[in-house]
Amino acid sequence: GTLVINGSVGGDVRVLGGKVTINGPVKGDVLMLAGTLTVTEKASIGSDLVMSAGTLDLNGPVAGSVRIAGGSVTINSKINGAVSVHISDQLVFGAQADIASPVAYTGRQAAVVRDGAKVGQINFTPEKSNKKGILGLLGALAGLKLLAGIFAGLLLVYLLPKRSGHIIENMRRRPWANLGMGFLALIVIPVVSLVLTVILIGYYVAFIVLLVYLLCLAFAGLLAGIFLGAWLIKLLTKKPAMVLDWQAVLVGMVLFGLVAFIPLVGWIFDLALLLIAFGALVQFTWADMRRDRAGLSDKTA
Repeated sequence: GTLVINGSVGGDVRVLGGKVTINGPVKGDVLMLAGTLTVTEKASIGSDLVMSAGTLDLNGPVAGSVRIAGGSVTINSKINGAVSVHISDQLVFGAQADIASPVAYTGRQAAVVRDGAKVGQINFTPEKSNKKGILGLLGALAGLKLLAGIFAGLLLVYLLPKRSGHIIENMRRRPWANLGMGFLALIVIPVVSLVLTVILIGYYVAFIVLLVYLLCLAFAGLLAGIFLGAWLIKLLTKKPAMVLDWQAVLVGMVLFGLVAFIPLVGWIFDLALLLIAFGALVQFTWADMRRDRAGLSDKTA
């Protein structure tokens, strides 16, 4: 919810929060997804600042580049590197702003430059009005997808608790093995289906394999979110084990969706978690099929 960093940070800062204040020097990068971020005069960023926020008040110097997506942004400090800003409200350069590199700025209105500010060329690209409708539609679709994911996750947890728990426990115990298996299955299964289709006599099998493949990917997305929520709740509450309940589903699905909006690393994190879930699910499905086959053989004998 609220985080205040008063000390000196020797490495990078990566934060997802509501209201964040940096009040001390950071030697590395700052990667931020926040409602409000304030970087005070006592703070400094030794490398790059990459962030998405509703409101940013930047008063400390940045040694590297700055990439910002958000609502209202005020820059009132020295920035040594390139500056790229995409905001929906207003960009203000305060009297202490000192930026030598060109500023790439996309927004609804021209930037405000206060007296005393040292700002080089501002390459302003007006945001087209039709983007509002597109963004509104995308926002509605994202909200609908989130609600559908939460609903499906609740059904999965309460209708198949043992199977879901087994897969998520496997994700926790063997993340790297599942990541490798998920990556391999992601590539190999479509190739096998394509080969079966080409030889004609296998196109029915190819259709079934592709259908199972897509279903597993869909369920993997749900399991990835549930795992993230259960793991985070376990970490915060210090419970001995992960609990699969409505809280894990709600927190996990919301957080899994929000992480994707973090520039550069967000989609990588979500993809890795999805592949871990996919790998665990493929192994569970294969083992389940083998058990069914063994049971059928025993009955036949």
